Amino acid sequence: MTATAAPAPTPNNTSATAINLGAFTCGDSTSVTGDNNSGTSAWYLVTFLGGPCTLNAQLSGNTGDQIDVDNAGLQVISGPGNPEAITAVGDYLIDVSGGTSGTTFTLTFSTS
Repeated sequence: MTATAAPAPTPNNTSATAINLGAFTCGDSTSVTGDNNSGTSAWYLVTFLGGPCTLNAQLSGNTGDQIDVDNAGLQVISGPGNPEAITAVGDYLIDVSGGTSGTTFTLTFSTS
């Protein structure tokens, strides 16, 4: 399955209203863009179905933004240019926050 791109997020959504980007397995990828204001967040939900691959979350663009990858006890925070590898099957909430208005971010998910 190839994941489809989601619409740009509305800043300041919550984990309860996260944009569902779908399920990922080997060979899948998608990117989304957004623009946070200081103090707001853009939340996404992804499901990793596993396989002999890793799901990578990569943030680029707004250097003020960071990503917070959260799954039942796993929490990893990273900034632009530092991809996060997701290896365990499951649902993951991704929070992009900390940016400034007018500078977009791109969040890319890919498998390798």
